[in-house]
Amino acid sequence: MGAGRREAHYYDGVASPLKERLFRFRNSHPAKAIIVNGKSWQYYANINRDPTLVLLPGGLGIAEAWFDCMLQWESDYRVIAISYPAVDSVREVAAAIQAVLQREGAKQVALLGTSLGGYVAQALIREHPDLFTHVILGNTGVATPEYHRKLETQYPIAKLFINRYAFGLIKFAAKRKISESLGLLNGEDRIFWKAYMTDVIDNHYSPGHMRTQFMVALDFARNHVSIAIDPLAGKERILIIEADDDNAIPKDRRDKLKGQFPEAQVKTFHRGGHLLPVTQRDEYVRTIGDFLKSSQ
Repeated sequence: MGAGRREAHYYDGVASPLKERLFRFRNSHPAKAIIVNGKSWQYYANINRDPTLVLLPGGLGIAEAWFDCMLQWESDYRVIAISYPAVDSVREVAAAIQAVLQREGAKQVALLGTSLGGYVAQALIREHPDLFTHVILGNTGVATPEYHRKLETQYPIAKLFINRYAFGLIKFAAKRKISESLGLLNGEDRIFWKAYMTDVIDNHYSPGHMRTQFMVALDFARNHVSIAIDPLAGKERILIIEADDDNAIPKDRRDKLKGQFPEAQVKTFHRGGHLLPVTQRDEYVRTIGDFLKSSQ
């Protein structure tokens, strides 16, 4: 299905201004590509100047999902949003991020990772604490022995990801879960995001993405169990964003994240769930912008 036909299929009748912002983003932000260790990584980047804000998505692995936040932040920053191809480890993602930053000539860089992207961000700042001026960890948690055991138990299920029937069922479940998460939105914005997520899952989410989501989380749990060292000591350098009603990241892992970074600033949303960049977009964007500007 061509881009025009696809947009008509998913977005006809959607009246939210978000639709026009999405189409504007698609027209003005062609995806870039870079080969790292034999794999093609796609990313979006606006004008070539620092300071730079790097965005890492969650489990869907689709950088474009940041479009609405990106359009807002681009007035103050070069924004780079990176998609994940089929990879098995946090180290592969970290290598790609470093390669993109080198290509773009980024020197003064802040990092925002949400959910799975927050796992990658934690690993990166422990191995390369001087690479980023600021780090924002959103809707994420630490690696714990309990989380590791849970994923190891689920590992045999990963073999089903290549099964077409099983993948279809998982996509159906993903759409349903996301639809439930969007319940906090009202009116046309909810209709738009439901259409957008359906578009992404139908046309971009693949068995490779699903395997990446699991394998990167498993690698994080195996090899990045939290340690009592804050590599970015200084509360002005790190921000943790969480939601009280985030059902995807258990409270104990969120609390231990704050324990790992005791000097971090913390912003807790009482409502918003696991998709804060969508459900609480305005306050989310403002919180991150204020954090970055106040500590420059």
